[in-house]
Amino acid sequence: MLDRAALLHIPDLMFSARVADTLKPLGLTTRDLRPREPLEPQISGAVLLVLQLAGSLEAWSALIAAAKAAGVPVLAFGAHVEAATLRAARQAGADLAVPNSQLAAELPALVSSLLNL
Repeated sequence: MLDRAALLHIPDLMFSARVADTLKPLGLTTRDLRPREPLEPQISGAVLLVLQLAGSLEAWSALIAAAKAAGVPVLAFGAHVEAATLRAARQAGADLAVPNSQLAAELPALVSSLLNL
């Protein structure tokens, strides 16, 4: 069976564990992005990037751009009060940019829609 890995960049460890646990029944393994290592080898082979919109716009937009260049769909999420940040993620190329609450409530459906599961 092929390794279907989702690459996670979720600084909030509680959210990260919750996302990883939710992706397992969908047949996805998870790998955490290592920010101090080259990005391209980490993205290679991933089927999805799940990205928390934390930190600088430049940092996470570079992650979105690298994933999109590699043909990897991007599911970004952030605080619902940060509508401009969610909009900026969509403009940067994220396939979906949703509030935290929607990610928590609909993660399996969101991932299934992106990966045609």
